[in-house]
Amino acid sequence: MVGFKAGLTAAGIRDALGAAEPDIGVLFADMAHTNGEVIDAAKLFQPRVEVELAFVMGAVPAEPTVAAVLAATSHLVAAIEVVDSRIADWRVDLVDTVADNASSAAFALGADRLPTGRVDTAALTATLVINGHHVASGTSDSVLGDPAAAAAWIAGSVSRLHTPLEPGHVLLTGSFTTPTTIAPGDEVVAHLSGFSPLTIRFG
Repeated sequence: MVGFKAGLTAAGIRDALGAAEPDIGVLFADMAHTNGEVIDAAKLFQPRVEVELAFVMGAVPAEPTVAAVLAATSHLVAAIEVVDSRIADWRVDLVDTVADNASSAAFALGADRLPTGRVDTAALTATLVINGHHVASGTSDSVLGDPAAAAAWIAGSVSRLHTPLEPGHVLLTGSFTTPTTIAPGDEVVAHLSGFSPLTIRFG
């Protein structure tokens, strides 16, 4: 286990599924990728990609608040999450996505590691480019108003589950962009303001 993700961080998706709060998934080492890597699409079912902001913990937060989580964060990283579903045509309900690890399949982290003091987490913009075509864009305030709030929500949730955060844990805080379907051979580039582009390919 290398971290956690928050899902359903957009109000519209929570409303559609009847969820009162986000859901949480676990990140494992074999899900982790870096800038420029090729991900094997044959291991996936119906993959979609999202642009996110990742928090990498440098310490255990003293409490599950935005201030405490920011103080405990080692650095921020641009991220692509690959979400997936075993349910045909993504006809999922709330129980399905919770049971399926919050629909999480893989993730990639960018090369830039920025301290929290250099990033206004509530005012970021993102663009998703696939095979050279702009396919989606969004802003960080769609993630519970601020991805830092989502990181604090994760901290509180794992504390209630008696699985506390640890130094080095990655927190994926939720998508800025609409989940976009990919296929083998696709090149995906995430542009997140203030960070260098993050590229992954699907083999």
